[in-house]
Amino acid sequence: MNSPLSPSDSPSLPPGAGPLPPPWGLASVCAAAGVVLASLAGGVLAGQTGVLGRLWINGLALPVGGTGAALLVLGWGRWRELVVRLGFPLRRGDSVRATLAGIYGGVGAFSVALPLVLASVWVLRWFGLKPPPPNWLVMLLRDHPRLDVWISVSVLVLVVAPVAEEILFRVVLVEAFRAAELPAAAALSALVFGVIHRRPDQLLGLCVLALWLYRLRVRYDSLRPAILAHAVFNVLALAGVLRQLTQT
Repeated sequence: MNSPLSPSDSPSLPPGAGPLPPPWGLASVCAAAGVVLASLAGGVLAGQTGVLGRLWINGLALPVGGTGAALLVLGWGRWRELVVRLGFPLRRGDSVRATLAGIYGGVGAFSVALPLVLASVWVLRWFGLKPPPPNWLVMLLRDHPRLDVWISVSVLVLVVAPVAEEILFRVVLVEAFRAAELPAAAALSALVFGVIHRRPDQLLGLCVLALWLYRLRVRYDSLRPAILAHAVFNVLALAGVLRQLTQT
C-alpha cells in the first residue's frame, strides 16, 4: 500500500503540455473567486428551491464555481491539451495496477483517517469544546430519507466531488504553489483541502487523505488512481453515515 509521505515528489511533465507553462496561479485565483461567487449565488437561489434544488446548488458550488473556473483558465485556447495537462492519461501497462492502487489507497487512507477523527473529537471534548454538528449532507439525509435524495447525494459524493476536488487540489493548487516557489506545495494544498471542509474534528484525517491521494498521483503520473481512491474513501464514509442513521 502506498505511503502518503514524500509530498515534495512531483509527477513528470506531461508530454504535449506546450512550451508555455500553464497559468496555474491565475487558475487558482479564479477558482477561489468562483467558489465565493457560486456560494453567494447559491445562497440566494437556495431559498427559492426544494430539497433537491438546495442539495445540488450547495453541492456544485466548488465543482462548478471552483474547478469550472480553473478549467476555463487552463483550457482557454488549448482545449485539446487540457486532458493531458490535468494528468488523466495513464502510462501503458499501468491500468490494472493503478486501479488496484486506487482501491487499496482509499481503504488505507480511511483506516488511517478514522482514528485521527475519533482522536480529534476526544481532544475537543477534553478541552471542553463541542464537536461541530453533522455535515449538512448528513443532516439532509437524516431529515429527508428519500430515495431521490440518497441518489443525488451519492452522485455528488462518489462522482462529482472526487473528480472536481482532485483536479482542483491535487493538480491546480499544488502546481500553483509550486510555480510560486512555495515550500511543501503538496502539504500546503492538503492543509487548504482540510480547512475548506470546515470540520476541525476532521482536519487531520482530511490532510492525511489529501497527501495519500497526491502520492498516488505522483506514483502513477496520473490523476485517475487518486480519483478512484477518493471515491472509495467517500463510499466508506457514506456507508458509515448510513449505518449511523439506521441505528437512530
